[in-house]
Amino acid sequence: MRETPKEDLLKLLQLSGSLIAALDGLWFLAVEDRFGYPEAIKLDMKVWERYAHIVVKRMREKFGLSKTGIEGIKELIEVDPLMSILDYEIPQFSDRSMFLRINRCPVLEAMERAGRKKFVCESTTGLYFKNIAKEIDPQVIVRALKLPPRNSPQDVCCEWLFQI
Repeated sequence: MRETPKEDLLKLLQLSGSLIAALDGLWFLAVEDRFGYPEAIKLDMKVWERYAHIVVKRMREKFGLSKTGIEGIKELIEVDPLMSILDYEIPQFSDRSMFLRINRCPVLEAMERAGRKKFVCESTTGLYFKNIAKEIDPQVIVRALKLPPRNSPQDVCCEWLFQI
C-alpha cells in the first residue's frame, strides 16, 4: 500500500462526508417522493438514530477513542466524516459543557437553494448529536440554541450546547 500524503487524507475525509450527506439526501428525497414528507422524516430519524451507534462504535475501534463525557464527544466530532464538510467551531469547551457553532452547512445550503421552507435540523442533526452523546455518555444533554431558518446566507446555520 502506498503512503498517502496528509492533504490527500483530509480530502478523502471530506469526500467521504460529502458522499454520506449526498446519499442521505437522495435517500430522503426518494422516500419523500414515494411516501410523502411525514413518512420520510420518520424514517430518516430512525436511520440517523441507528447510524449514531455505528459511528461511535467504529470510530472508537478505528481511532482508539476512549474518552467519555464532553471530551469524548469533542474527540469524536473532530474525526467524524460528516463534520468534516461543515465549517464549525467550538468556541467554548470544558469538562462540563461544549458550545458548537456551525457557520456553514452544505446540507442547509442545498435545502435553501431548493426553496425548502421547513427545516428539520433539530429532528435530524439534533437527534444525531443526542444519540452520539447517549452512546458516549448518557449524562450529556444536547440542546439546540439556534436553528434555521436564517435571515441571510451569512448568518450562522445552527448552534448547539452539549452539557453534563
